[in-house]
Amino acid sequence: MPGGYVDRGESPAAACEREVNEELGLRRTVQRLLVHDWAPSETEGDKILYVFDCGDLGNDERNIRLDGVEIDKTESVILAT
Repeated sequence: MPGGYVDRGESPAAACEREVNEELGLRRTVQRLLVHDWAPSETEGDKILYVFDCGDLGNDERNIRLDGVEIDKTESVILAT
């Protein structure tokens, strides 16, 4: 799952769209927030985590281009709703 930090002045949704583009080579639009959570960390500082729905991949699945740095392999995942 692509992910990363929110830049100064950037919304969490915009950060999601940027990270998906950087790490997967896809231009996707956030449709809705699925979940947010809090992750305490004494060494790095507490974090707020967001998971967004960017819609079904559809034909975009064949356009995924891994950045080879942060994400280096694909794995099939089936999500049930």
